[in-house]
Amino acid sequence: MVSSRFEVPAGAGLPLALERCVRTEEDQRNKRAPHNSQDHSDSPDDAELARRVEEAVKGVPDVVTVRAVVKRGEVTDIHVSAAARHSNFKQLARDIRTKINADLRFDVDYRVISIVGVQQMATAHAGPRLEFRSVGFNEEGKTAEARVELARLGDSYKGVRGVSFHEHDEVRLVAEATLNAVMEFIIQSSTEDDGNKVSLTLERVRIERDGDAGGMIAAWVRFSRQGGEEVLLGCVPVGNSIRQAAAKAALDAVNRRLGWFME
Repeated sequence: MVSSRFEVPAGAGLPLALERCVRTEEDQRNKRAPHNSQDHSDSPDDAELARRVEEAVKGVPDVVTVRAVVKRGEVTDIHVSAAARHSNFKQLARDIRTKINADLRFDVDYRVISIVGVQQMATAHAGPRLEFRSVGFNEEGKTAEARVELARLGDSYKGVRGVSFHEHDEVRLVAEATLNAVMEFIIQSSTEDDGNKVSLTLERVRIERDGDAGGMIAAWVRFSRQGGEEVLLGCVPVGNSIRQAAAKAALDAVNRRLGWFME
């Protein structure tokens, strides 16, 4: 079963896959919307601008993945995972700002950049990935319970997560149930020893609201396996269902690392 830890442990003394963010939680709460001064009169739409920002940031050394969020022509968030060997994330944030300015001719506020350090492991690809099938949520008496079903090649994998009602957070509960469904897939698809050596931990889940577009959900998951561990980031639009988005964000974080079990 998945254990729940919602705050990433701090301190440079921990060995691998530490989440080290350039901005503090207080910075995030007090963050002002950045002002992008662009040289051109015809601004691209939000999706196109986000794509261009991501392409620029991918060119910065040690950047592993990047997800940009743009609202009404403003870059409000840049989520980056970077190789853990990079020891100065403040410098990396400066490099990211410089690259965006050089490629796109506008500045971004340093407070919109969040960086997660990850220990990279080889990624294996073998056939179709897990797909989201359904999510259910039940509040009864003093308990709240989330149920998620995933599927692959006609087989289904179910995960359940329940807590006492006064402790529950719907989005986190659904994300944890999703990781339990992923663990069910791992256990069924591997030898007993291999399955027992894998763990998935929900480190944090966050909702970014946007009145028009609905916003997005980001999930950070610690993926541990014999030989290493890393913190993975999944992001999806909220869409019409926050429960589905929570499940898909957690699945998006880990799906690309499951090739070992998809032979």
